[in-house]
Amino acid sequence: MVIVFENLFGQGYQGGATWLETSLLALGTVEQPPLCLIWGASDEVLPDSLKDAPHVQPVISRQSEVSRTQRWREAIIRRVTGRPWEDRAITALALARKVDLWIGFSGFKGLGSFRPLIIWYPDFQFRHFPEFFDSNELREREQQWEFVAARADAIIAISQSVAADAVATHPQVTDRVFVCGFPPAFTLNSLSLTPDRVRQRYHLPERFFLVCNQFFQHKNHALVLRALNHLKEIGSTPPVVAFTGLPHDYRNPQMFADLLRYVNENGLNEYCRFLGVVPRNEQIALIRAATAIIHPSKFEGRGAIVEEATLLGAPLLCSDLPVHRELQAPEALFFQPDGVEELAALMTREYQPSSKNAEMIAAESQHLARMYGEQLMSVCKHVLERRQTA
Repeated sequence: MVIVFENLFGQGYQGGATWLETSLLALGTVEQPPLCLIWGASDEVLPDSLKDAPHVQPVISRQSEVSRTQRWREAIIRRVTGRPWEDRAITALALARKVDLWIGFSGFKGLGSFRPLIIWYPDFQFRHFPEFFDSNELREREQQWEFVAARADAIIAISQSVAADAVATHPQVTDRVFVCGFPPAFTLNSLSLTPDRVRQRYHLPERFFLVCNQFFQHKNHALVLRALNHLKEIGSTPPVVAFTGLPHDYRNPQMFADLLRYVNENGLNEYCRFLGVVPRNEQIALIRAATAIIHPSKFEGRGAIVEEATLLGAPLLCSDLPVHRELQAPEALFFQPDGVEELAALMTREYQPSSKNAEMIAAESQHLARMYGEQLMSVCKHVLERRQTA
């Protein structure tokens, strides 16, 4: 089987890039891995984990400029044959590589409507929290979803919660929505750093909490700061909390500055460490070194850090959302997304360090990847079989 994936690497969308990397790695674990072509990708943008993967190949279009006469000729041929428009480079790729299936994110730019297409759709945050989006983006996202619902042969949802949102307004997609939650991908190489040494490198104390989220509004970092301030006000020494992630939200560029202002105004500087974007292997080491992971988000399509913390053996303090309950993280402790005192109380408790070593984590991750790869292959085969019988 030959599958073309729309490139999400180097596009500034970390969640999409993580999904694509994990999906490609998982497909490499199945009994007969498909050939996976990454449309619009070069060797430079591929993550290291995929650069030596025999079933993955980046593909860059080398299509030359098309004259006006050629475009007219092609338009006439399409009209006569009844075949809709498609990017010429994609048509050439489909013929040259005998492509069976196409997988895109919320669509696939330039792909003809006659091609079998699976679309990964991340979530419906814009419906749950419309106040986080301007009117233009809300309209664009609704139009995007309308296109996905009409065009996709199959829609991959990363949780039952996303699937429920999909069919709530479009019940006609019920038999085309497949829940395939991508698991964390941890290799021995990504686990090679010593957690305690990385902790010391970032000048963190032995007891510290960690928040691993981009600084978007819905990630709810302010709740953690308010919990620290509550502890300070009642005379309890707050713990140190480290934050990783890009300090920017395009929807609210002022948000990170507002968080820093709150820290300064309330004298919380000694309890906060803003680490910014850290290398992935160092972030993994910090998760393993942390006293506990705090995940205060108001909304998630799945909540990858919940699964990452669980697999790495880190204690987890998590906002009480249906999607987080769905993940069934053992021993996770929940608090309300506005529960300042709840979270503050949880931060005063003692937590046992993880007993998992790198070998145990890598083996469990490999097992989960194989299961996920088989899920994806099942969806791909289902789409092709349905196309053949249609």
